[in-house]
Amino acid sequence: MGLLRANGAAVRTPVLTIDGEDLPPDGSAELHLACPHPLNVTVSSILRQKLSLSRRRLEQLIENGTLKGTSGADLMRQKLSGTVIVTVNGSVTGL
Repeated sequence: MGLLRANGAAVRTPVLTIDGEDLPPDGSAELHLACPHPLNVTVSSILRQKLSLSRRRLEQLIENGTLKGTSGADLMRQKLSGTVIVTVNGSVTGL
């Protein structure tokens, strides 16, 4: 992307379609976020869109361990590249 920007190209975030089932009622699941190409899109933006969460609520779920990335990377800053696995341990809707 740096090469594109250096040459004056306008780099925009692509429109995403997020497919997949809803989480089970108990909230225990393993999410596989996959994209064959590196995107300038954070994992947090995808999770927020799919789970209908505010940024603050997502941060709370990550802090209390309900959502965890298996790689140990910061889910709020990690970019989607290849496959990212996120574990869900509990409900993501209730406070």
